[in-house]
Amino acid sequence: MKKKFRKAKHIEYIYERINELHADIFHSALEIVNCERDLFIGDYMREELGVKIALYRKYNRRLRLLEL
Repeated sequence: MKKKFRKAKHIEYIYERINELHADIFHSALEIVNCERDLFIGDYMREELGVKIALYRKYNRRLRLLEL
């Protein structure tokens, strides 16, 4: 019983984190598109966006495995 509760709580946490990352990725992408053509800032923001996307994919995979 306790294990199911802990698993459900973990699934809920990952789901919340995925939603936060999704919103963060959207806003970061908008910033990149709307910022002036400053290459240094754009490159840094793109790297940061790549990390967020990788985390998003990782959490999505983990969530799918937990929901099986």
